Order: sequence, then C-alpha cells, then structure tokens
Amino acid sequence: MKIKLSRLYSAAAAPHPDPLPTGVRRGRDSRAALDSQRSVIAPQWVMGQLSEASFQARPLVCWSPTGELGSSPHSDGHSPHVTDPLPQWQHSLSPSDGERVRVRGWRCSTAWSWLSLLLLLATCSCFHLSAIGAQPTSQTNTVASALPAKLEFVPLADEQYQFNTGALRGVMRQGAKGHGPVPVFDVATGKSLSRSVGWLSPYRLLATNARFGKAIWEWASTSKLLPDGALQVCWTTDEAHPMDLTAIYRWAAPNTLDLTATVTPKRDVQRLELFFGSYFDNFANSFVYGRESADAKPAFLTTDQAAGHWQMFPRDDAAAQMIGDGRWKYPPNPVEWTIRPRLALPLGMRRDTESGFTALVIAPKEDCFAVGTPYSGEKHFSLYLCTIGRDVKAGEKTTVRARLVIGQNISHQKAVELYQAFVKSLAK
Repeated sequence: MKIKLSRLYSAAAAPHPDPLPTGVRRGRDSRAALDSQRSVIAPQWVMGQLSEASFQARPLVCWSPTGELGSSPHSDGHSPHVTDPLPQWQHSLSPSDGERVRVRGWRCSTAWSWLSLLLLLATCSCFHLSAIGAQPTSQTNTVASALPAKLEFVPLADEQYQFNTGALRGVMRQGAKGHGPVPVFDVATGKSLSRSVGWLSPYRLLATNARFGKAIWEWASTSKLLPDGALQVCWTTDEAHPMDLTAIYRWAAPNTLDLTATVTPKRDVQRLELFFGSYFDNFANSFVYGRESADAKPAFLTTDQAAGHWQMFPRDDAAAQMIGDGRWKYPPNPVEWTIRPRLALPLGMRRDTESGFTALVIAPKEDCFAVGTPYSGEKHFSLYLCTIGRDVKAGEKTTVRARLVIGQNISHQKAVELYQAFVKSLAK
C-alpha cells in the first residue's frame, strides 16, 4: 500500500540548534521560546502504515545515520506529547514483530531533517508497503468500487481477491496471506471496518501444553474460487504444522460472512484448538453473551479494563481448565487470560459508538468452547473464537463453523435473534 503523507510541515526542517541559545535553558525557560525554534512531528505507533502525523512541539522525525526513522526527544529527556507504545506483553495478540513498524528516535541535524523529507517524498512516489493491516483511508480508497454488487469473490493478481456485496467492499488474501478480508469498507459511507489481519482469520493451532507454528497467516497457503463464488484457502502439513487445514469463506448476505474450516491432523492431538481472530477499525466497545452466575439471566456482559487486559469467557469448567493448560505460554506473544463468567452462547459483539456500526462474531455451541476479547477501548479492537477443544485422532476430519455480521445499531435482542437464525441455517 502507498504511504499516505497527508500533511507536510515545512518548519520540520527548520534549524534545530544544539546547544540552545542563551536565555533558553533546558527544562526551565519559556515553552514558547522553545517551540518557536523547533517544530516536530510526533512519532506514531503504526501497524503497516504511516498514520497522519500530529504536529506538536517536540520530537523531530528524522533519519539516523543508520537509516532508522527516529525522533528527537525533549531536552529534559521526556516527550510529554508522545504516547509511548504499550509494553511488549500488552501486544501479545498483535501481528508478529516482523510485521510492525516502530517509529522512535533521537535528535538530528538540519541536514538530516532535509534528507528525511526527501526520502519520505521519494518513498511516497515510488514504493508500496505490503505489511499486514496497511490500508488507505476511507476518503480516498476505491477498492472494488467498480465491481457489480454480487455475493462472490473476484480474482485479482497473485491469489488475491476482491469483493463488492452491495453493502461491503474490500480485499481478501491481501499480499497472498492466509487471513481474512482486509481492508473492508462500508459501501454507503466509505467507512473502514476492518484492520490488522481482518475478520475470521485462522490465527493459532494449539493443543494441551503445545503450540504448532506461529501465526497461521505466516504458514504458506493456496487458494481457489468455488463455483458459487466462495473462496477456499488450503494449508498443507509441514514440519511446524502436523495437520492439513482448509477454510471456506462464503457471503451469506451482503453484510454476512460465513466460514467453514476443517482440520485433519496427521497424528493424534490432545485437546486440539483452532483459534480465530477478528479485528475491527475502531470498534472500541466489546461485549460477550454470558451469565454472571449459573442461575443468572443471559446478557451481553461488559469487558471493562478492571476485569483484566485479556478476557476469556469459557463454555464450562472444562473449557476454563483447557485455557490454562499451558497452551498460551508459548512465544511469540504468549497471553495470560483472565477467566470471566461462563458463556451463554458463543456470541461476541464489537460496537463503534460514534458511527453506530456493530459487529457480531458467532459460532455454534458444539464448535466453540470460549470467546475472548481485550478490554473495551484497548487498541486491538478484536474478538476471538476458540474452537474444537477435544482430542482428535490422526486422519480424523474436524469441521467448525462461524459467522460474522456487520450492521448499524444492532440491539442486544436483535443480536441474539441473528445468532438463532445462524444456528437454524446450519440444520438445513
């Protein structure tokens, strides 16, 4: 994807003397005097794209002599206007380190400032970023806008696909990676709806005190269109993954994506788990349909930060024990889950309160033993499904189903009705 440099600030290359002139002393003299001599672009923590820079007084974006994009700290060693990235353990369900771009840095000279601007301009003109999650803004993006509205995937180059359902448009297998649709835009408004690795993405293969490979989207895959316009993605056994995996994505309605995934291990696996992730663009509020106690009425339970960073709602006590059996301790990105109340149904909700857009992630009770989420407001904006959760013999095919629904202002009652409709459709 192209880097979007939405604003250039000419004063970014203004002289940046060091030491400071007489009368301007570090940490003591007037803020205005300092700010008049230095203009800065605050570094941003970006996942595969350079976001619009905020133009505040303090660190100056520059290229170091080693080629690292960096920024100058404030003279007292702090950058009060820059929000530091979360500690490593708080990024435990992010794409891998190789898929991140971190912008930090140090002070540089005027010459380096000019060089940084020239390099950025050259990059904007000549190169593309293919990092996971990179996507243009909804105001300028025209992905799949020329396609007629149909419930199907349409081939692009290199085993990538596009779609326009009439309600949603976007790309599948961006960069020929084995993950869900990203970017996805609302056709009517152009609003960006997915991020990172998209929706209903196979993420981890786990078992009792075991993890197979890293992220599934890093596992080589192939794909093909099916006659009805659905997309089939296949992964075959290799040294790190002693099993075959097939995922079929199919549009059930203009705002509804269904997934059917089948795992066939080459050896016996104890308590096999296929873990799926769905990532939304700024859908901050998260809810899971559960019960506060065994005799409580089912409800969408809130996921406040006080309850834990990473929260898991298991189906029963056996599922809770499985979550803590050691499978989540393996790098990269191990996770310490907080066990929340029991599921009433495998039904998670994400909501963007500003726009009213609401996402539901759904699975049948027999397929899904837990639903996970970070706390509401946490920057992954994600929901997770833990599926299978039982012993599987070598050569035994195990299939799980899931559905994702996008709509505006979906009520709690309507969400439960949509879940029931999904389960009913599976019985046909």
